[in-house]
Amino acid sequence: MKSFSDEPWNGEPKIIVGIDLGTTHSAVSFSYLYKGDRQVVRRAQCFGAEAVTLEKRHQAEDEGWVLAKYFKLHLHPQSMRTQDRLTLYPLPFGVSLSKIYTDFLGYLLRHTRTYFEEHVIHGALIWEKCAPNMLIVLAHPNGWSTREQNFMKQALLDVGPEYKNYQITFVTEGEASVHFCMFHSNMSSALETHTDLIVCDAGGSTVDTTAYRVEKTSPMLELREKKASACIQAGGVFVDLEWEKYLTRLLNVAGLDEEDLRDYLDNGLRNFEEIAKQEFDSADRIHYVDFNDRQFSKEMIGIKKGRMALKGVIIQTFFDQVVSSTIRSLKQQMEGLKPQHLLLVGGFGESKYLRLRLKEEFEKDGCRVAIVDDSTSKAAADGSIIWASKLSVVGRVTRTAYGTIVRTRYDPSNPEHQGRKATRGNGGYQGVAGKWSEIVAEGVNLSAQESARRKFIKSYKPGVSSYSDLETYTDEIWVYYGEPGTNPGWVHDKDGEINPGFEKLCTVTANLGGMRGALLPRTGVDGRYEVLEFWLAIQAGGTELCARIEWVENGKPKHGPVTIMPEPIDPLPNGENVTN
Repeated sequence: MKSFSDEPWNGEPKIIVGIDLGTTHSAVSFSYLYKGDRQVVRRAQCFGAEAVTLEKRHQAEDEGWVLAKYFKLHLHPQSMRTQDRLTLYPLPFGVSLSKIYTDFLGYLLRHTRTYFEEHVIHGALIWEKCAPNMLIVLAHPNGWSTREQNFMKQALLDVGPEYKNYQITFVTEGEASVHFCMFHSNMSSALETHTDLIVCDAGGSTVDTTAYRVEKTSPMLELREKKASACIQAGGVFVDLEWEKYLTRLLNVAGLDEEDLRDYLDNGLRNFEEIAKQEFDSADRIHYVDFNDRQFSKEMIGIKKGRMALKGVIIQTFFDQVVSSTIRSLKQQMEGLKPQHLLLVGGFGESKYLRLRLKEEFEKDGCRVAIVDDSTSKAAADGSIIWASKLSVVGRVTRTAYGTIVRTRYDPSNPEHQGRKATRGNGGYQGVAGKWSEIVAEGVNLSAQESARRKFIKSYKPGVSSYSDLETYTDEIWVYYGEPGTNPGWVHDKDGEINPGFEKLCTVTANLGGMRGALLPRTGVDGRYEVLEFWLAIQAGGTELCARIEWVENGKPKHGPVTIMPEPIDPLPNGENVTN
């Protein structure tokens, strides 16, 4: 096995598990790291797509099972779910999205453990020994945020009590793919300092595109995001859906009974996905779809002896929208840059037609489309392991604005203050609540481990205020998802309702009990009062938002724990469909 690092592992024994839970297929990779040994990635390969085997399909029909098809699409943010006016397959009635994720993650982890124990010497003993320090890395689309991360984390914790002590972190599929490409190709040796490159992870349901600048090539490759990464709802599953619409229309006019129609539809969908979809590269060729029944002939719709001849120009229409959207997203990401390399990965990235179209579109301008020889459908799982062992992206671009809600002094002549409820504060001044205070704007490039921070104060009135909250002090981090330039400056409107585009992201905590005797004295309209000075800081490490409270105590800087407690995502009601 090829090592992904020139240096042997020098830390404590550790198991890293990388999971890419995809729309049409999932992948799990792992690495067992111990002192002095090579750092290698291995793939858990002891399980497969049992749900679509003929035996399981017959059993499902006999026992009334319902397939949870493309369930990952239900977790996409609302903006992604609605932009293409997509009708999703309904979840099985009475089964929540969180239940499906928990069961499926449990399935992946159980088989991964089995594979590890059977293929690593003393595997069972090692797994038990390393379990308290195990790291699970979950890859997800670029367009997902802390809300979706929290949903997945909770689903994994619900698998069983043994997972509650595991370390869980997240990496975007695009970033994991960079590491996969560096590992499985000679790309790293071809990169030079200040080179721009684009990574396109074309998966089952999303196409993630990220622009990077090479900061260093030695002793370790370091990359910096040039723009906020893009994520569009596109990918191989949408080619399948277009084919399904086309085939359904044809079979409906063939006069088939309901059972035959369903069987031929299932066979036709599966065969197209496995063969014609993979082989299609030109509108000039004819491809065949096999319905697995030589007695099935309907010449009125082009089926003879169980086979349908599909012209390339027809198949091309199934690809057109997805490929056009992918090219459009890539061009937007390339604006203002001159990338020399475009790294194409992901399950849909293995499409011959997509590869040809991207080469035609971009190589004429000097941007080489790089394709890794190994199966890129495993890119996110493999790459997440390498990412976790050596974080080498040194800068990130904020994808949204982060801030908090503050109270500001009331100005009766300010139209924005008029109509809002004014209350008297501890200093004796009238104030209005609900004001947005930005900590870091959208599109800001933060170096890894760099903080964006802003100072805030809270007032206390001696003899009136309770100081008990200092020991468990909390504050909230909010985000603004709206278009740049549309922020109204107020989280709450004059009726106290949350303005469109704002959303609470997390709560940060700190023990400020040691500050009780160090509050700063102030004099206001009502006499003496005290203020607490602190900072809210946003940090750029990892892909999770790192937020914390910082303060100065006895002349020394201090900070609270990195506390991320996102509001839970609202999953779809049990068995509900999404239509727009």
